[in-house]
Parts: sequence; C-alpha cells; structure tokens
Amino acid sequence: MKNIIFIQAIFLLLYCNSENNLNNPVFEKTQTNAELANEAFSRCSRYLHAWLTYTDVETGLIPRNITKNKDIWNAWDSAADNYPFMVLTASLTDPDLYTGKMREMLNSEKKITSRVGQLPDTYSFVKNGFEEPQPDINRLIFGASEYMKDGLLPLTEWLGPSPWSERMILMLDDIWKYAPVQTKYGPIPSTNQEVNGEMLQVLSRMYWMTGDKKYLDYAVRLGDYYLFEKHPTKNETNLRLRDHGCEILSGLTELYAAVNYALPERKRAYHEPVHAMLDRVLATGRNEHGMLYNHVI
Repeated sequence: MKNIIFIQAIFLLLYCNSENNLNNPVFEKTQTNAELANEAFSRCSRYLHAWLTYTDVETGLIPRNITKNKDIWNAWDSAADNYPFMVLTASLTDPDLYTGKMREMLNSEKKITSRVGQLPDTYSFVKNGFEEPQPDINRLIFGASEYMKDGLLPLTEWLGPSPWSERMILMLDDIWKYAPVQTKYGPIPSTNQEVNGEMLQVLSRMYWMTGDKKYLDYAVRLGDYYLFEKHPTKNETNLRLRDHGCEILSGLTELYAAVNYALPERKRAYHEPVHAMLDRVLATGRNEHGMLYNHVI
C-alpha cells in the first residue's frame, strides 16, 4: 500500500537494538498501539481508494452515495461528509494522490458546481448540469454552510492554509454577499438555526485564522440576533440538542469565547443570555445518567 505510514516499523527499529527493551512493558504497549495505528491507516487508505472507483468519468466528482443517489453530487453530503476526509486520508497516506487527484477534484468542483458566485449547487451526472432548473439561495447557502463547517473546517485545522481553506473563504464571503434575511442588525444568511450555528463556528475560527475583523463582525451580527432577539431557550419553544439543531449552541459558545478576547464589551453583553441558554440545557436537557435528550422544551 503506497506511502502508508508504518509506525510499527519505526518503533521496532528504535527499540530492537537493546535486548532489554524487548521485555519492557512500555515497548510492548508501544508495539500494540503501533499495530492498531497501522490497521487504522490501512483501513482509511482502503476506504479512500474504494470510493475513488465511484468517481464520475466526466467530472471526476464522487456521488452522494452508491445506491439511491449515485447519479448526483451535492454539497451537504458528497462535499461536506466525504470528500474532505478523503483529502485528509490522502494527506496522511498517499502524498501523490493528495497533490494530484484530490486537487483535481477540488478544481473540478469549483468549476462545475459553483452556481451563484462561489456557492455550489447539486450537480447531476446524467444531465451533465445542475439537478434543479433554477438556483435557490437558501438551498445554496445551506449546502455551502455544511460543506464548510462539516468538511473544510476540520480539514483546514489539520492542513492549515491550503487550496481547501481558500475554497472555504470564497464560499464564506459569498454567503454573506448574498445573505437574504434582513434583520435590524443587518443581513444574515438564514433563519435556520443549523445554518447560522455553522456560520458562527466557521466565522469565529476564520477570524482567528485570517485576522480579518469582518468575520468577527458577521459573527457578532448573528450573536446579537440570537442572544438579544431570538434566544434559543427564552424565545423558542424547542431547542434540538442532537445533530443539526445543536449547531447553534456550539456556535454561540464559540462566539462567546472569541469576544472574550477580541471584544470584551460584547462578552459582557453576552454573559447573561449565554449563561441562561446553557443553564436551561443543563437543567432540563439531561437524564439521570447525564446524557443529553434529543431536544429541550
């Protein structure tokens, strides 16, 4: 398996020079961990190469799945939940694939799926074009937010600045360029808690990564909207704690951490509503074992 990281072999070379080391419990534990790590890398590599066999011949893109939706690429599944982790796996196990095929897939995705500015839309391999006849800005923003937060953000936190982080920033800028929802705080991308929660997480981290204050300003716009007007536990009747709805909790707490350092006066303004939100979750959202329920009412 090309360029796989054989950690086990490295530690064997380091320790086998001394006979005493062979009976050392630390060495035995190291060997066990190395074997497990090697198995994990091997499995990830097989997953990567197996998925590459399903790439579309014309576009080089991967389908949403290999059964029901094998004829489409979409931003919130193909791009958000699979492709970035194929890139991550290639970066660890196959440098040639990482700098070759993975980069080609990114270039193809940007060229073929971008529909409104840099915002991607669902692409049909059968139609050789977009699945839907007309773009819908809410659909595009949802897909881009998923692609960024679920896929490109963790990839960037491993790789650092890269062509994939550049793709994320371009989409992020266009989400705010085309933000359709008017509020007294300024335009925001959506009324969907999942989308805006994802935005808060991406914006807070992009502010620290780039130093560009506009990302913090956008995040504060969302923070003001939710903490002063659409509070998740004071003004709403249901707060989902499981997948999708939980994004707003994570997003608001990440913003709270960011303004603690960058905008102390905003941190003071957010203190009561953030604590009220978290206190409500702790008071009503846990069972007797400390596990969270699906939602809080």
